Amino acid sequence: MPRSALVLVVDRLHLNYLGCFGNSWIVTPAVDGLAWQGVCWDQVVLDHTSLAELFTSWLSGTHALQRSGLPASGPWLLEQLRERGVPAVLATDEQELLAHPWSEAWDEVLELPPAPAADACAPALEQTHLAQAMAVVVEQLQRLSGPFLYWVHLGSLGRVWDAPLEFRNRYVESEEELPPPESARVPGHVFTEEPDPDQILGLRRAYAGQVTLWDQCLAGLLAALESHGAWPDTMLLVLSARGFSTGLHRLFGWPLEGQPEPPWSELVHVPYLMAFGSRLAQAWRSGRLVQPPDVAPTLAAWWECSAPSGLWGRDLLAVVRQEDWDAPRQLAPVATPAAAAALRTPAWHLYDEQPPAEEPRLPEDELWVPEPLPTAHLFRKPDDRWEVNDVADRLPEVVARLRHLGWHWRRLAPQAAWHELPELDEMLLHGVE
Repeated sequence: MPRSALVLVVDRLHLNYLGCFGNSWIVTPAVDGLAWQGVCWDQVVLDHTSLAELFTSWLSGTHALQRSGLPASGPWLLEQLRERGVPAVLATDEQELLAHPWSEAWDEVLELPPAPAADACAPALEQTHLAQAMAVVVEQLQRLSGPFLYWVHLGSLGRVWDAPLEFRNRYVESEEELPPPESARVPGHVFTEEPDPDQILGLRRAYAGQVTLWDQCLAGLLAALESHGAWPDTMLLVLSARGFSTGLHRLFGWPLEGQPEPPWSELVHVPYLMAFGSRLAQAWRSGRLVQPPDVAPTLAAWWECSAPSGLWGRDLLAVVRQEDWDAPRQLAPVATPAAAAALRTPAWHLYDEQPPAEEPRLPEDELWVPEPLPTAHLFRKPDDRWEVNDVADRLPEVVARLRHLGWHWRRLAPQAAWHELPELDEMLLHGVE
């Protein structure tokens, strides 16, 4: 069957600013309608916070920690598609992806204009960088005929906020509220003290305006896709590369130069959506733990390609078709360019600023002592969605178990020997003993 796929990646899209993921005050009809047509993956956790590492994970199906210390394999997915006569096209405004070693593996690379360093907002939607980039994306789509893989990566949501001022001002609720800032520059604040709530509110209104702009641009792309002759046999994936810090944990936007981004959920918990021209699934939501390496096996299954063994990634189509209903992923490790790491299970999110270099002791060990660990942060999931209540000092046993599990995962990942992992008990899976 001559199947096609469109993968739309937008960097710095915050899950909590979309209606289909729970937001009630931002207008996002395009993405909400897309969620009604397909599948929302509600618990997607990044495997790395670096864009280059994420790009490798998407295309290889391997976890970033799995690749640590190993030579990078080639983009097997693109190679198999070429053998099947399916052209693969990459369109991006992100220089980091254009410089990626695998950028040469695509059949065609469309370099979109990079986001400008603008100070002022655009006077009209059509003059924004995002709208102009999307117009080029749509033009390229109309030139493609099935089958094809069209991968679009847009980084402008984290590069420039040039949506017309009316987009952000529509979310001002009263005359007493301070107006949002008028600059088009993406803010980057690391607060040493608790930030001014009015300042944070204004910045959030500005970000909401930019999300509204993205949603309207998405509507244009969806209209072009639905009128395309290949749409009945096309799978659409809409992915957020990374989230965006909006004032929690004393961080808004990009951190200061040279400072790494901590793996809080605002950054690493992102939205994924999937839709099909054939309406394979509609208005469906999954709470399974998903990670970026799942993208490559899913695309491979769409074209009935054979994925290599030893991948961390899983085929999400098998879940949609209810062929993999009884084997959900139980943990999602996260790496960062710095030494910090995170580990997510269905019940917990552990952010460890200093992961142990040696195997930690377990509470069952008679030599174990519940010592204070100020660099470890523990949060109950999925209840504490944005990590407001750190319970690490109250649950040292859970911290110890997760640090022990993370240590073993990092040790076993390069050999893909996850079957040797300690079994997760009820406390780690469900938060109860």
